[in-house]
Amino acid sequence: SFLSLYLSLFADDVPPYFKTEPVRSQLHLERNRLVLTCMAEGSWPLEFKWIHNNTELTRFSLEYRYLIPSLDRSHAGFYRCIVRNRVGALLQRRTEVQVAFMGSFEEGERNQSVSQGEGAVVPAPRIRSFPQPQVTWYKDGHKIPPTSRIAITLDNTLVILSTVAPDAGRYYVQAVNDKNGENKTSQPITLSVENVGGPADPIAPTIIISPRNTSVVTGTSEVTMECVANARPLIKLSISWRKNGVLVSSGLSDYNRRLTILSPVVSDAGYYECEAVLRSSSVPSVSAGAYLHVLEPPQFIKEPDKHITAEMEKVVDIPCQARGVPQPDIVWYKDALPIDPVKTPRYRVLVGGSLQVNGLLPDDTGMFQCFARNMAGEVQTNTYLAVTSIAPNITAGPSDSTVIDGMSVILHCETSGAPRPAITWQKGERVLASGSVQLPRFTLLESGSLLISPSHISDAGTYTCMASNSRGIDEASADLIVWARTRITTPPQDLSVIKGTKAVMTCGVTHDPSVIIRHFWEKDGSVINVQSVPRMQLSADGTLHISQTWSGDIGTYTCRVTSVGGNDSRSAHLRVRQLPHAPENPTAVLSKSEKRAIDLAWAKSFDGNSPLIRYILEVSENNAPWAILQANIEPESTAVTVNGLIPARSYQFRLCAVNDVGKGQFSKETERVSLPEEPPSASPQNVITSGRTNQSIMIQWQPPQESHQNGILRGYIVRYRLTGLPVDYQIKNISSPDVTTLLLEDLIIWTNYEIEVAAYNGAGLGVFSHKVTEWTLQGVPTIAPGNVKAEAVNSTAIRFTWNAPNPQFINGINQGYKVSFLFHLLPARPQPTSRPLVPQKHVQPRQVLLSWEPGSDGLSPVRYYTVQLRELPDKNWTVHSASVNHEAASYIVSRLKPFTSYQFRIKATNDIGDSEYSEESEAITTLQDAPDEAPAILSVTPHTTTSVLIRWKPPSEEKINGILLGFRIHYRELLYDRLRNYIHTVNTPYSVRNLSDSTLTHYELDKLSKHKRYEIRMSVYNTVGEGPTSPPQEVFVGEAVPTAPPQNVAIQSATATQLDVTWDPPPVNAQNGDIQGYKIYFWEFQRKNGTERLRTLFMPEAGVKLKNLTGYTNYMISVAAFNAAGDGPRSSPTRGRTQQAAPSAPSFIHFSELTTTSVNVSWGEPTFPNGIIEGYRLIYEPLTPVEGVSKTVTVDVKGSGPLWLKLRDLADGVTYHFRIRAKTFIYGPEVEANITTGPGEGAPGPPGEPFITRYSSALTIHWASGDPGRAPISRYVIEARPSDEGLWDILIKDIPKDATSHTFNMDILKQGVSYDFRVIGVNDYGYGSPSLPSPSISAQKVAPFYEEWWFLVVVALVGLIFILLLVFILIIRGQSKKYAKKTESGNNSNCNALTHGDMVSLDEGRFPALELNNRRLSVKNSFCRKNGVYTRSPPRPSPGSLHYSDEDLSTKYNDLIPAESSSLTEKTSEKSDSQGSDSECEVDPNRQKTHSFVNHYISDPTYYNSWRRQQKGISRAQAYNYSESESEHGAPPPPQPQQAQGQPQGQGTLFRPKGSRTPTPSQQSSNPPSQHSTLYRPPSSLAPGSRAPIAGFSSFV
Repeated sequence: SFLSLYLSLFADDVPPYFKTEPVRSQLHLERNRLVLTCMAEGSWPLEFKWIHNNTELTRFSLEYRYLIPSLDRSHAGFYRCIVRNRVGALLQRRTEVQVAFMGSFEEGERNQSVSQGEGAVVPAPRIRSFPQPQVTWYKDGHKIPPTSRIAITLDNTLVILSTVAPDAGRYYVQAVNDKNGENKTSQPITLSVENVGGPADPIAPTIIISPRNTSVVTGTSEVTMECVANARPLIKLSISWRKNGVLVSSGLSDYNRRLTILSPVVSDAGYYECEAVLRSSSVPSVSAGAYLHVLEPPQFIKEPDKHITAEMEKVVDIPCQARGVPQPDIVWYKDALPIDPVKTPRYRVLVGGSLQVNGLLPDDTGMFQCFARNMAGEVQTNTYLAVTSIAPNITAGPSDSTVIDGMSVILHCETSGAPRPAITWQKGERVLASGSVQLPRFTLLESGSLLISPSHISDAGTYTCMASNSRGIDEASADLIVWARTRITTPPQDLSVIKGTKAVMTCGVTHDPSVIIRHFWEKDGSVINVQSVPRMQLSADGTLHISQTWSGDIGTYTCRVTSVGGNDSRSAHLRVRQLPHAPENPTAVLSKSEKRAIDLAWAKSFDGNSPLIRYILEVSENNAPWAILQANIEPESTAVTVNGLIPARSYQFRLCAVNDVGKGQFSKETERVSLPEEPPSASPQNVITSGRTNQSIMIQWQPPQESHQNGILRGYIVRYRLTGLPVDYQIKNISSPDVTTLLLEDLIIWTNYEIEVAAYNGAGLGVFSHKVTEWTLQGVPTIAPGNVKAEAVNSTAIRFTWNAPNPQFINGINQGYKVSFLFHLLPARPQPTSRPLVPQKHVQPRQVLLSWEPGSDGLSPVRYYTVQLRELPDKNWTVHSASVNHEAASYIVSRLKPFTSYQFRIKATNDIGDSEYSEESEAITTLQDAPDEAPAILSVTPHTTTSVLIRWKPPSEEKINGILLGFRIHYRELLYDRLRNYIHTVNTPYSVRNLSDSTLTHYELDKLSKHKRYEIRMSVYNTVGEGPTSPPQEVFVGEAVPTAPPQNVAIQSATATQLDVTWDPPPVNAQNGDIQGYKIYFWEFQRKNGTERLRTLFMPEAGVKLKNLTGYTNYMISVAAFNAAGDGPRSSPTRGRTQQAAPSAPSFIHFSELTTTSVNVSWGEPTFPNGIIEGYRLIYEPLTPVEGVSKTVTVDVKGSGPLWLKLRDLADGVTYHFRIRAKTFIYGPEVEANITTGPGEGAPGPPGEPFITRYSSALTIHWASGDPGRAPISRYVIEARPSDEGLWDILIKDIPKDATSHTFNMDILKQGVSYDFRVIGVNDYGYGSPSLPSPSISAQKVAPFYEEWWFLVVVALVGLIFILLLVFILIIRGQSKKYAKKTESGNNSNCNALTHGDMVSLDEGRFPALELNNRRLSVKNSFCRKNGVYTRSPPRPSPGSLHYSDEDLSTKYNDLIPAESSSLTEKTSEKSDSQGSDSECEVDPNRQKTHSFVNHYISDPTYYNSWRRQQKGISRAQAYNYSESESEHGAPPPPQPQQAQGQPQGQGTLFRPKGSRTPTPSQQSSNPPSQHSTLYRPPSSLAPGSRAPIAGFSSFV
């Protein structure tokens, strides 16, 4: 049916429609970002276009938003969008964008005058602002409020009625834009009042400000009409209002000057007239009026259906009627274009607004819109008109096409039909694009064509366009071929080659197999004919080869590839480098601006096509060999001043340039320049003096340093004089430079002289030395002391005084005096009074009565008493009165603090002096008193519309004068006197609110009257009474700040420097008015005081973007709302963290332990990590190729440490460039530094070639001292390397500076490896040059004689003889039972008497056994127990030794020398009670290494516990012995029972590193006689093909 076809059509093609209409107006701040959105839907493709004030901003596109990145006032106006698809187009209702801004006042100072009694009308200075600012008028700095004489009109004009002389003055306004928060102050307006002093005659009423015609839209909150009149006397002036002649009595304010109509409606429109009457006067009244128009926005009363269907050539009416005030105008649009019935007579607008279309045609299909508009706004409605009866027809179908991969292609499909056919594109059965389907890369255009962008290889195939409407279907197909694009995938790279080498520039291409490609190369835009240049070859793959490169090959090379599958080109630059030429025309002249300096200049030469890195300057001083003077002169320099030269010497210079290829040739030498001779610049050294007799002094010195003599010395000048006296120097001239002593004679006895010495040469006298003082020897005093006096100090002491003899007659150091005297009894100081008493009945709040009993007067009358007091607990003693009557025994101590504890003490004073202070009184506390101070009111702010919040600071504790019980709030309403214009408070009592909580600091004073002004005071009270009240604070109740913070504050991390904060407004019942904006407080976590910042939003928005933050930092954010009354409370802080960012560069890079081939590099953490440091990347490379190779090494250090790296593969004398950067999730910037290997300038020279002395287990390296350099040697280091060309590494550090040999144990080397050694001196300038390598020597220990087989055999035979003798003795003694007991006693005594070499014991099998020590035999008490039981220790693991080695940081370094920190020490076995073994483990060099059982046994808790549990001195029988195993890895075989066959038992030891806590058991082990306990080494040091010895137990034979 027709309905089903209609529904099926529009199931695919839906006309455009708006989901939401925009707001009628929106206000934004300047420089804010604005996004306008066109919220429309419908069948694809939807296209959008934006219009501003009827001017097109954009063309139709798929972008539905319009972005203004930064608003300014020019962007204000009306915006609307147009949306269209294949069905039709719609015009959106407009929205007005308002931009808040504020300019400056446009007027300067101005003058205005008015006659006395007339009304002064002062217009506000003009200022450009939106919205209109809130204006406040000021006169002479004081705010002007509206009064009966002063009116401020709606347009901010100041009107002063019935002016008088005091009205003259300077007026200005302050304008505030309440949207963006800006405020401006105008230039002053000077008002003068004329005709002052004349008669005050009545003035008839005049209307100064008349009402104005006003229009307002319904829904507005209020509208105000205004009328300002003047008369004299003003008090009799009365203003009344009428509407259409009817008196109005409500809505009047401001002395009836204003009439306000709340929520105006249409019925409020009319003619409003004001009348001014002067009461009690016959003067006629005056009146003025204006019209109020109340507008009503348009509203539709009849709208069309959303879809209308009609047949061709028929007539259709589209209804549309609206009402409003004034009556709206109806405007029709078709597909967003206005309909002009004049140009299209078939379209006719009927009475009432409906549209009639006659003789329908297919082109009439589309979207029809009806707009109803009047001055109050506009509304729109729309419908889709479908004209039927024509089947679809594809008028221009798709054609077969070929496209290159990645390019765009359009398959055309133009159609006709009514209604307009819906288009569907298919590839096979897959729908690619239609009105409801939109796949990526496939776009249905408005014309019906299909856009594929970009195309892919997989897009090849057959495409079908299907057009359908309610009358039928039509389709057309075409094939699409997609060629693979021809691309250069391996483009040429910028290349830098050395002159004479080969340059290779690649040009790899991928292309479709069906196309043919062609390569050709261009140089600097010109095609290269490869066939004509023998040095060039072009490979089949497009690679260009250039051999024997020279400077003519420098340029930009472009590879071009052409084919039907596309063209491509890539370029690269070729640079040919060579050594720089020598600098030209070097000259050297004496500097005219500096002494001891020479100015060098040269001309820059060819740089070898590579930027110069530096210049090297060499110098020859006094024809000495050439030496480097400066090695890093800036490459841009062409002149340099060499200073710090030595006078009277000659210099010659030469230079060479350095680029990245290497060092060029030296320039020719400059002329030799000699510096003139100068006086010596240093004084003689080590000037010393000594007194020889009482009239002579000997002086000795050494010449100045040679570098400061500045010429040939001619002699010395010695000058001397008496110390500290203004006398002239006496001079001694020594004319021989070889004389360095002088005896000064004929001096004064016991006199101090100051002496100085200076050298001179041909240029003059040099610098005198520091003053040296010396005395001639002493003489004998010649006079006695004078003016001897004696005076009494007290009753038991006399002071003697005298004048010392004149020092000039003492003739030496005064050694002392002899005193003789007689004495008589005198009066003394008084004794202290008794302990002061304070009766409690005499204690008052601010004074107490103190009483005491006098002490002895010391035989002299007491003159007065001094009273001191101390405030407890911590105050110092202070004098309260020092003039208490001598006859008093009591005293009132006043000026005390209430409720304070004191102590008192007293002293008496007579003619001799003061007594000691009396004993301190008991602590007393003064009584409480009323408080002395009121609380300080910090703020009084409206809290709600009927309450205020009071915040205060209590008085200090010392002002409360007792125990604080609470606070009292005194408040009263202020009455406003309209006639006298002041706040009337006479006889108005205060209300009191009592607060009994003494800890309060704020309180909400509620139950107040709304829209009233209050006066508030506060006081405190204690048990005695109430203190004074605070100064009054006034507050207006009615406007209140928000009482709740914003809700649901949420933080979203946007970037490393931005946090997005959102929130919900405070609850409506807590807003207390319109929210005008928000304040966002934010600070770094735990750093609030130092980092808190504030962002203020002057719009009630619910989100903000905080920018310019620190990366990966926690921030605390709190939000507060504010309204016209002020700020509300802040929300609880919410934490958010910015995202990670790249870290800053490491804080420093440092080099240490620099030698010729190694350096220790360390660096600092980044100052700003901006995230979690995951590691560091170290890159180093030589600045110039080493042996023709420039190698770049990259080392990644994982984690945040360590922050150092030891590099051992450097070349001597090469400058390396180091770069280090840190990484979070990406790498940050680099810190860079250069370092040159080898000894620096001033470092020590090489020591003499070392030679080595070998011992059994140690080596001694000897060397001779070399040149110390410019500073003394501070220490030596020894480097070692394997002889097979391994890397040098530091073996031993910090060898004393005076040493010429050093001995070390071979345990720190790897056994069997041959080593070379060399010695390096170190001073303050760094590591010096190394010595020549020593002869190679093997790190193989020599076994001591007692480990040789023949010595062990002899010891075994001797032991066997002793065992037989012992058995023989025991057998003889056992034959007689009579002596059994004696025999047992004899055995014990015999055992204790054994000496070294006689130690014999029995095992459990009663076989004799001998136990030997490595160096001497020791008595073991385990063989001689009181109970007579002889046992043997059980077998225990013989770990041998533990070896710990540090892994190198990089696997490329083979550290064959253990670091010092991993050297091994040994710990002996657990000693016996009688005597411990002092033997050391010696290693057999021919013996193979044993497998360590340390890991096996220590990890087994049974062995570990068995060592720990054994009681000291108790041993157990050996149960098993292990024999050598044939296992490849030396695994132990199953244990076999075996009896001891008289084998002497050795004592094993466990080696462990220093500081190890591994248990060290006492053990006895058993091994074949040839096996000895050795130091364990890694298997890598075993000889090839050797077998490991038996693991487990070992015995010493």
